[in-house]
Amino acid sequence: MFIRSVYAFFLVAITSVVIGIPLERSPDIVINSGISLIKRDSYPNCTNQRYPFYQSSYCATSTIVTITCASAENSNLSFILRQDCRPYENCIDYVDQQNVSRGMCADSKNIRKWKNKDSNSRTCSENEAYGASDGKDLILGVTTYATTNNPIRVQMLEAFMSGNSLGRLFNQYNYTKIIKNYDGNSTIKYCFTAGTTKKVTALAAAFG
Repeated sequence: MFIRSVYAFFLVAITSVVIGIPLERSPDIVINSGISLIKRDSYPNCTNQRYPFYQSSYCATSTIVTITCASAENSNLSFILRQDCRPYENCIDYVDQQNVSRGMCADSKNIRKWKNKDSNSRTCSENEAYGASDGKDLILGVTTYATTNNPIRVQMLEAFMSGNSLGRLFNQYNYTKIIKNYDGNSTIKYCFTAGTTKKVTALAAAFG
């Protein structure tokens, strides 16, 4: 899986609006405690009937998702809207198995959250297994935020499974890794090195 951020859209025409409505529910997030899948998290949704086709989304802030939707009549015409996460949710970016950028509002109960200690030290989340059924593919997503709740680039992002590195990413604010046929027992840990004296908060979740 190629790990990247995809936030540039080459569009012929763009219409922008701000809509503060809740997102639809999704069953696609995996919780930490071992109870398999739940349905309490929000999925980016194209709500305009003239622009019904989802193209991509990303976390504008830790609580706002920006969504790009395509026209039903002309795929070169796109509509951009912003949707708020629910009060108990935060936004996490990931790239799915079709290489589509997605920002997801996830229930805080399902998010691993931790902060940096100093600019040059690596700080990590809990090291726990996810409660997914044996053989299910997982998509790991991490996004780092400044105290303004805006994404902030960090020096290094990395994830581990059973103590083995799943790969590093440098000078980015999000990280994605797809785990094929996850066994439901291997521990997952996320880490980052801030590379700055600014306070940084990392949010991570696994999507099934």
